[in-house]
Amino acid sequence: TEYAVASEYDLHRLRANFTPEVESFLRQALGDASFDSLCSALPMPPSYTSLRVNTLLSTVPDALKELEASLTEFNARLVSQGRSIRPKLHPTLPDCILLPSAEPSGLHGHRYPGDLPEVLVDRVCGEAVLKGADVFCMGVHATSPGLWKQQLVAVVADLDDARPPGRGSDLDEFAGRRKVFLGVGVTEMDRVSIMREPRGLAVRLTQRVCSDAPPLNGVLSGRCYYQNLPSIVVSHVLDPQPGEVVADLCSAPGGKTTHIAALMGGRGLVVACDNSKKRAAEVAFTVRQQGAGHCILPLFMDSTKSPLDADATEAHSPEDARKLLLRMVDEVRQSREETDDESPPRPFTLKGLPRQSFDRILLDGPCSALGRRPRLEHACTMKELQNYCSMQRGLLWSAVQ
Repeated sequence: TEYAVASEYDLHRLRANFTPEVESFLRQALGDASFDSLCSALPMPPSYTSLRVNTLLSTVPDALKELEASLTEFNARLVSQGRSIRPKLHPTLPDCILLPSAEPSGLHGHRYPGDLPEVLVDRVCGEAVLKGADVFCMGVHATSPGLWKQQLVAVVADLDDARPPGRGSDLDEFAGRRKVFLGVGVTEMDRVSIMREPRGLAVRLTQRVCSDAPPLNGVLSGRCYYQNLPSIVVSHVLDPQPGEVVADLCSAPGGKTTHIAALMGGRGLVVACDNSKKRAAEVAFTVRQQGAGHCILPLFMDSTKSPLDADATEAHSPEDARKLLLRMVDEVRQSREETDDESPPRPFTLKGLPRQSFDRILLDGPCSALGRRPRLEHACTMKELQNYCSMQRGLLWSAVQ
């Protein structure tokens, strides 16, 4: 279908915005040409989706076969548009499957279809749509009036930094704000239900303005894990061995933690720390979902304060430290088994970790994520960027100890 309207809605003309001080810093560091190229590339999604097979619960051939079967409905729609996709194994990473995005549809290069009713979503929802997700209720800011179920709509993302009108406000209240057209889809609820329900599928995307990735919500749950390629590479570089004791000092949401356990064949111990109770609970959930609870201990712990004093623990050698750590793990696990049915999963707590007690340590510290794609807007300040440096320095110091 051919659509055309104002250019400010065109994703292919959109540039990622940074705060003035961050833009000035990056321009000086990268040069004008490289910075401008970066700003044009960031709003566009990657050309493929990477998934890691959880080898504790599945084999790579079985996962590949099931993934192909799960794409049947998505591919049927693509075939009707003269397109299709097929997953393939990564050429060097044995547990990684690459899922190419389909070539752009007829919407590529076109802009907001003004003749369709509109569903306006927030920026985070918009970025998820560009990566293949459908639109869920909580991501919707507003819609055109009178929407009914199974109606064709335009999906548009709100990019304005200013606080938006309340959810469910009239679409007219968003006039004048920066927006970008993402694609067209079919509503799965009427307008009243979309605005009333706290969760649920609001719009199923049928065409995107960019390359088309399939929605993967719930696909091969526990047996495959959606994970960016660099995150998959990290655990292979760490190269954990069966029977070792490994620490992951910034483990949420648990992807690399469970990958380490899988590379160890489920034999050994992975101590997974995070200083946010909520995010540590996410790790505990991921661990349970991937069947790795027997070899992973999720901890709610600030890794910058985790090293225990050697004199206080009387662990003056690596051997003593290892014995102390394993004793601490056994004790905390036994206390949970006696008092808790582990539903829902919760992280454990320890007073700290003995120094020199691990064979390997993974530290993937918090960062600005300035290079993550797709990203429609960056609100990070220079002060926040500098804070990441201090935080990472403290984590590195703890890891060395």
